Amino acid sequence: MGRQIGPLLVATLALSMASCGGDDAPPPEPERPQITKARLIERADAICTRDQARATARLERLPKPERSARIGAITARILEVNEAAVRSGADRIEALGRPASDADLLEDYLDERTSAANALRGALAAARKEDTEGLAAALRTYNRNQAQEAATRFGFKVCGLGAGRIGS
Repeated sequence: MGRQIGPLLVATLALSMASCGGDDAPPPEPERPQITKARLIERADAICTRDQARATARLERLPKPERSARIGAITARILEVNEAAVRSGADRIEALGRPASDADLLEDYLDERTSAANALRGALAAARKEDTEGLAAALRTYNRNQAQEAATRFGFKVCGLGAGRIGS
């Protein structure tokens, strides 16, 4: 029995030593791939072009509302398409990586685009509840987003055009 305790004790000590020090430092953030700014703009603008075409096609395929349909139900379908396009586009652009130059401008753009998507999500929730005041407030928040300006500062030619204003 004494011979079995030795290997068990060694294994236990090895495990406890391997876990030491892990609590002191947070896990490292995964490195984002490097990409040139010109290549990122080219690829992101292609993503945005496809997203805009898909969103337009989805909006065109929405069924015509019945006369008795509530405005919130009609608006919710439109907001849902737009929110999904804005959010998924931001995720795909973020996955492209970071350029060595102007990475801070790209972060500003992605933050603004995410804020725009969050405002659209709030508007969607309000529309589904037929909360016209909440819908108007969420659209005002959306309309204050700076995604278009951030896109221009970074150098995008297409991305940001869909982040314009929606009637409030």
